[in-house]
Amino acid sequence: MVKWKRNGLQSLCMNMSTKYPLIMVYIETCLMVHTFILLYQWKCHLITIRNLSPVYYGNIIPAAETSVKPAVLYEQNEDSLWTLVMTCPDGNLADSSKELLHWFVGNIPGSSIEKGEAVCDYLQPFPPKGVGFLRYVFVLYKQKQALDFKKWQRPAGCLSLRERSFSTLDFYHENEDNLTPAGLSFFQSQWDKSVTSVFHHILDMKEPVFEFIHPPAYHPAQLDFPHRQPFNLYLDTYKDIKEIQEEVLKEKLKHVDISKPHSPLEYPSADPIPLKAPSWLKFKMMSMRNGKKQWSDLHEDKD
Repeated sequence: MVKWKRNGLQSLCMNMSTKYPLIMVYIETCLMVHTFILLYQWKCHLITIRNLSPVYYGNIIPAAETSVKPAVLYEQNEDSLWTLVMTCPDGNLADSSKELLHWFVGNIPGSSIEKGEAVCDYLQPFPPKGVGFLRYVFVLYKQKQALDFKKWQRPAGCLSLRERSFSTLDFYHENEDNLTPAGLSFFQSQWDKSVTSVFHHILDMKEPVFEFIHPPAYHPAQLDFPHRQPFNLYLDTYKDIKEIQEEVLKEKLKHVDISKPHSPLEYPSADPIPLKAPSWLKFKMMSMRNGKKQWSDLHEDKD
């Protein structure tokens, strides 16, 4: 028990992963085999079912396959009591310092999850777009006796993310005299098209999209006379991208004839370039003819 408190869920999970049996959790038609670690050798046998998608530690399950609450299968005597909690430690949009509670069932007689007390109804995972994979953790507790979960009770069908904020550590500290962590496993999931529907039709909120903001490209201080560098390319490095795009568009419009279909040059390098033109201008003309660098838009195919 000291080890559970000191090292936390992840360390405990990794240290105990090879020593204890499994519990099966399936979602809809895709059964997920979660490795619920047993801290003590209670009777809990692996149930074998064909054509299942096993989940151990961090297996990937598509968000679209988690729309229906999971049915947890394990073998225990009816006179024993259990608590099952499902949380996401990574995806609480309302309070980043806490987990998001997806499911909570207490006072489960034996393995009959449906007969347990629904403390918080099931809410399917909805990893936002742009955040990558999020973890969804199942923790199974062995109860010493029937417990009162009124403090943790959420309204039926609760869809408030703030009300679903949860701390596994706080919950366990308050109930450690009557609860013993019996098993733990987790899967990972990332955004897919089904998540958009969850935000719009279930949570009734605008879907957040996260994007990485790239820092501006670093350029050293501009020189008045750069040595051995084509000055037009050197100046382009310090130009605003909109200014470059405007130059390309103006050049493109010079050659647009709305009465004729667009036809790219068949032999762009066949026309001679003035011999007396400076090297930088020769290079620019060749780039424009061949659609190189920023001039690639000049030769886009028209529909």
